[in-house]
Amino acid sequence: MAKAYADSSRLRDYRAVFGTDAGQRVLVDMMTLFGVFRSNFHHDAHVNAYRNGQRDVVLHIIHYMQMKPAELVEARLTAAEMIGEEATS
Repeated sequence: MAKAYADSSRLRDYRAVFGTDAGQRVLVDMMTLFGVFRSNFHHDAHVNAYRNGQRDVVLHIIHYMQMKPAELVEARLTAAEMIGEEATS
């Protein structure tokens, strides 16, 4: 039987992937694409559920990585630069 995926191993793996410069760029891209910095509301309940599911995956990564508020602000500013918008929203 396969050994359980220990939380310590999982955290180490998340940090190995998302702790690199490339991983941070991918995470910021995912935050932007999947609506972490904006509302995902859609009048169609199925579309709304789908969008929230995408967003929840990114929020799980953020939570699991134990990102601090300052890191999220920095990610928001980076995302704004990536898509060429003001970071006021």
